[in-house]
Order: sequence, then structure tokens, then C-alpha cells
Amino acid sequence: MRAVLCFLLIILSGMWFVAFGQPDTLWTQHLQIGYSVSLYRAVELAEGGFAVAGSCSRDGATLDWFVARLSENGDVTWSRAFGTTEQSEQANSIVQTADGNLMLIGQSAAVSASSRTLALMGVSIAGDSLWTRSYSASQGLRKGMDGAALPDGNVMLVGYKLGTDQAHSDMWLLKVSAIGDTLWTRLYGGNDTDTGSRILAPGTGTNVYLAGQTKSNGSGDYDFWLLQTDSSGQQIADHPYGTPFIEKCFDIALGNSHLYLAGRTQDSRSDAYLVKVSSNYVAEWSRAYDNGGDEEQISGVADRPGGGAVCVGWTGASTTSTLPWLFRVNRHGTLEQSWTLSTVQSGQFAGILPITHGGYLAWGTITAAGNNEGYVVKYAPTGELCGFVNAEDTQQPIGGVHVSLADGSVMAVTDSLGHYSLDLVPGTHDVSAWGPCISRRTLSNVIVGQDSSTNTDFEVGSPQFECRQTSINMIVRNHIPNQAPLAVYNTGEGELELNLTVEMQQPNSNWLAVEPLHSVIPSGDSLILNVRVSADTTDNGIFEYYGFVVVHTSACPDSIARVPVWVSVLDAPGTPRTTAHAFALEPAYPNPFNPQTTLSYSVPRDTHVRLAVYDVTGRTVAMLSDGWQSAGTHQVRFDGTGFASGIYFVRMETSDFSAMEKLMLLK
Repeated sequence: MRAVLCFLLIILSGMWFVAFGQPDTLWTQHLQIGYSVSLYRAVELAEGGFAVAGSCSRDGATLDWFVARLSENGDVTWSRAFGTTEQSEQANSIVQTADGNLMLIGQSAAVSASSRTLALMGVSIAGDSLWTRSYSASQGLRKGMDGAALPDGNVMLVGYKLGTDQAHSDMWLLKVSAIGDTLWTRLYGGNDTDTGSRILAPGTGTNVYLAGQTKSNGSGDYDFWLLQTDSSGQQIADHPYGTPFIEKCFDIALGNSHLYLAGRTQDSRSDAYLVKVSSNYVAEWSRAYDNGGDEEQISGVADRPGGGAVCVGWTGASTTSTLPWLFRVNRHGTLEQSWTLSTVQSGQFAGILPITHGGYLAWGTITAAGNNEGYVVKYAPTGELCGFVNAEDTQQPIGGVHVSLADGSVMAVTDSLGHYSLDLVPGTHDVSAWGPCISRRTLSNVIVGQDSSTNTDFEVGSPQFECRQTSINMIVRNHIPNQAPLAVYNTGEGELELNLTVEMQQPNSNWLAVEPLHSVIPSGDSLILNVRVSADTTDNGIFEYYGFVVVHTSACPDSIARVPVWVSVLDAPGTPRTTAHAFALEPAYPNPFNPQTTLSYSVPRDTHVRLAVYDVTGRTVAMLSDGWQSAGTHQVRFDGTGFASGIYFVRMETSDFSAMEKLMLLK
């Protein structure tokens, strides 16, 4: 229970750690035609490899369709740009149709026009243009945002256009053939602006999930919007998710009995925003993620095997100064890994998809030498290792525990429920649970499968450090090494780790050491530490040494113990001076003492001297001198026989001088 309480304090005080390891990259590819390329969507091809789509500028003025095919190893099979100088076109999404060809979904507009029309383009798997379709608008905008291939060979599209009230946009759902012929269309919306961003048609395609944003049905301004329809577009469910501020949804991912909606939330600044939705449309949790910039966004999300999510997007000081951003969260929404592509001038990830044979493909746009380049990266297959860390004695979950590979290369931290999750390269690993307040526990040969979740729980003990010596007091001879034992105990459960250092306050030299510097004490056992002192007063004239043995432990609540070390050197100082040039009260020698010490004082002229000893309450306990003294240096002995151990003070007073020194009597 002490470990549980300790980690609750750590969590509440904000001492929370996130692993910042770079994900394992298999390959990257840069794409450019003309002045710039921007990538918005990708698809995994049935015959292997990938196709990516977006827009490019070949003349620096208008935008054209852009599409490229990549092999499984990231090589460019072909890349194409389609368009004219009279039109600007952009592909927001791409799907592979039942005939094996590609369909680009986006918008087009005349260069001189402000309106946009939903546009489609067919491209053969070899990169040839096959056909184009557009859906003209008499007024307002029409945009195609995403598409999903259906088992019946057709394609379902989502976007938005002007609604039935002719004042606001509605989410627009279309079913078209593989060559873009319209089969039917549907509109969804209310009395304000509602738009569609992404579509999922998993399995048989009988259930279709639509993601976008609504201003008609939300709790404030724009909210995330999730709709479910059947294959004919008949609405089954309609749910907004959000805050009183502005939320914009840019992607959706389907997991086992849950969905993720991803985008951003915006008030005075924008943060990445993620909502986990259960099978009955209840928001299990929603989280905003801040990477330290004023502008953050999730543009793509993919489900992880254990129920968490991997997110990509961007982070930066402004929307024009961003870096590609990837981060992972566990099934409770706790941030576990965060990484930015800081080797580029600027850029943004636009999406991510899980690959059939393991791993993820992410894509977006980066700026290099002033031009935009398409950027594609393939991340290695991973497996998830997850579970809980519980206290050995109480079986209560412990938050704030570090769980890592034994070499520390990959690390996560348990959340308040004691849960952890690691994305690891498939294979066999040694994994450790460790941290303050607990004993390290290592499990060997843990097998992690590809694209699967392996559950491994840890039970950890709560060691307790005890040192029954309040200080180490030594009287030594000059130049002769001395040592003293320091006994420490582990009165708790689990192994107690110790790491030792020393601090030398006076003098600041190498006179104090302790060994061993690192040790592990089993539960219920003890250890004798060897404290070594080597005093040398030859050069410094200091006969009192003061320092600490510092013990760093894995116990709580105090993980650091400081044991004072007091040392007095027996060798007497030189012969007292017979001529004094100023009033002075010299330090007592020895000090600490038992039971006698010698006090030296100097007066430059004949004068009355009062030399008295006081206890800590200010009571006079001994009068060493109270009379006329001749000029010179004098010595007087103080005998502490009959006095209790403790701190005393000696005070010297003359008509125009006073001084005080501290004495320590040790018996």
C-alpha cells in the first residue's frame, strides 16, 4: 500500500514520464513533380504495394491530380500528374475498385471560380487516365473527401454540399459504380453546417460508418459527428461528440468492439483530440493531447492490437510552422510514445493505415528547399505487450511504474489503473518493471507475436529502507585511514536497490568514501556498508571533517537517506603563539570531544577576559576565565565530565571584543 500511495503522489504532482523512442522505420520515400507535391490519402493494393494520391503544382499556379504507385519496398513504380492550366484539381482520397483500377476522389474548380465541385477520376493500375466525372454546383461548395470500395463492386463516397435549406452544407453520401456513374445520393444534416470527412465500409459493407463534424446537433460549436447507415444509405445511428469549443474530425478507425474518431479541438489554441466510442456509441473517453505547440492536430488514426491507437498529424507554433507528429496511446487514452520528424524544415502527416502483413504506412507532406514533397514512410510490424502491475502484498494496481525492455530501449509507464502497453518488434524479450517505491521484477523470454496482443502482468514488492544509525562519529589519527560500519536494513517486501554517493562539506576534498556503491538487499535482510575516512591536515590545517553518506533507494516515501559523518583528527596543532596581534578565539581542539577539549584565545594587550560555556538553553554551565589577562595567546581546558552529550557554546568577551564557538560533547 505504501507503493500505491507513493505513486499516487507522483502522478498528482505531475511527475509523469512518456517514452520518446523513435519508431522502427523500414523505408521512406520522397515524391516530387514540378514545384510541389502534397499527399492526402493512400491505399494498400490487392496485388501488393501501395498507391498514394493528392495534388501537385507543375507550373507554380494551378493544382493537378497527383497519384503514384509504390512497391512493397517503397520503390516508385510510376507517378503521374493529370490536369490543365484552366482547372485546379485535388485528390482527397483514393480507392482500388473491383476491376483492379484506381479511383481518385476530390474536387475541381475553374481557376477564375471560387466554387468547388466534387470530382472523380479513374486511373489504371498502370497509371493511365481512364475517365473523369464531376458534380457541378449552382452555388456553394461540393467536395469529395473519402471513398470505400464495396463488396458488390461499387464505391461509396462521402463529402459535403449545400443542403436542402440552400444556406448550410450537409454531409453528402453517394454510391457510384466503378467508373463513377451515380447510383444514388443521400444528404444528412440539420439547420446549420454539417460535413463529412471519412467513410468505413468494413466486411460485407452492410454497415457503413461516416465521420465528420456537425454544428447542428452538437453540444456547442462544431463537434465530432458519427453516423451509421446500411448499404442503401438508410440512417441507423447519429451521435455527436465534443466540448463547448470547436472540434473538427479528420479520420475514423475501427477496432474490436470500438471506434476511434480523431481530429482537433480548438479554443484559443488547437490540441489533438481523440474519442474512443464503444459498440453502443457511448464515448468511453475523450482526450486532448498537447505537444507543446499552439497548433496540434490528428489527421490519421489506426487501431492497435491491444485496443489503443497510433495517431499521426502535426504539431507546431502555428499552422504554417509545423512538424510531422506520431504518437501512441493505450486503450485508456494514456499517451505512451510521442515522436516528431525534426529533420525537415516543416511538414505534416496526413494519414496512416495498418498494413495486411504487419506494420503501418504513414504519409503526408514535408518542405525541403522551399518546395513541398510528398513523404511516405513504412513502419515495421509490431506486437503489443500489455498488462497490469500490481502490489505483491495487496494486489492493488500501481500507477507510475516503468515497464521496459531489460536494456531500457523501449519504455512505458503504468497509468492510474496500473496498466501498461508496449509496442515491440515481434520476438522474444526480457521485460522489467521498476521504479521508485518498488523492487525491480524482470520476466525473461516473453514472446510477442506480430500484430497481436500478449498479456503479461507483474507483481512487485514494496521494499522499505531502514538505517538505525542517525550519524557516524569518528575520532581518527592524521594520515591513518580509518573505517566504520553502517548497517542498513530492508524491512519491506521485494528487493531493495541501493546506490551510494558521498558529499564532503568540510573540507571539500577526497577524504570520505563508501563501499559498495551499488547493492541489492533481499526482503528481510541487511547489509553492512563500509565507510572509509582518510584525514590529512598537513596542507589545510583543518581538524574537523564533516560530510554525508547519501543512500539512494528504491523505497518510499523517502527515496534518499543522508547519514551525517563527523570526524575529529587527534593530532594536536602546533605550539601556541606567544605574541598576539589581534583578539581571536580559536576553534576548540578536539571537537567533537570526550570528555576534554582545549580552547585557545589571543589578546593583543592586557585586558579583562571572560570565557564562559553555555548549554543550548543559554544557561552558563562553566566559567573558564573571568579576570585580567596579559597580552599574548592563552590556552584553557574544558572538562565535560558530568555533562550530558550534546551541543555547547563557548563565548569570549572583552571590553571591545566578543566571539563564540560551538562545542560538541560525544560520550
